[in-house]
Amino acid sequence: MSEFHSIREATTVTGVSVTTLRRFIRAIVADEGHPDREHLLPTVEDVRRMKAAGEQFTWKISGELLQREYGERARPKVSSGEDFGPLGEIVALLRNQLQSADEQLKVKDQQIASQVEIIHSLNERIHEGNVLMATVQKQMALPEPEKPKDVPPVKSAKVAEKHAAPKSSKRKGLIARLFR
Repeated sequence: MSEFHSIREATTVTGVSVTTLRRFIRAIVADEGHPDREHLLPTVEDVRRMKAAGEQFTWKISGELLQREYGERARPKVSSGEDFGPLGEIVALLRNQLQSADEQLKVKDQQIASQVEIIHSLNERIHEGNVLMATVQKQMALPEPEKPKDVPPVKSAKVAEKHAAPKSSKRKGLIARLFR
């Protein structure tokens, strides 16, 4: 039988994320009769016993199953950190975290580059709009009206009526207005 890997080790071997491997394991564990169940540790009986006792356990997946499922994505295994003695596990963990952070930085760099392109194109459109508005304003500008020098100022209609027709001081009575 091939060697078994913890989920963290399997991410190093295959290059897929922890979440992807857990989802894959969950799909196999959900069906006790799954043909690939023998490639996972602990066994079905061990899982029942550990859950009944309240013990925690770690899933391990065989290298054979990893190669079959994720073989085309597999990358060469990086030093596990055993060269560093008792601190080997810490070195391996730090190396994995560094690789994960590098991948995230690459994604963020791509996102920033696309945002910069979008901002640049929007700035160009704003500039074009400003140029068009300036052109329209120049074309629609009206010259200042010239003031006539010889024409006296115009009075309103009420003022003109008061000055045009003098009022009669005598009021006509009702009978005089009826018999005109």
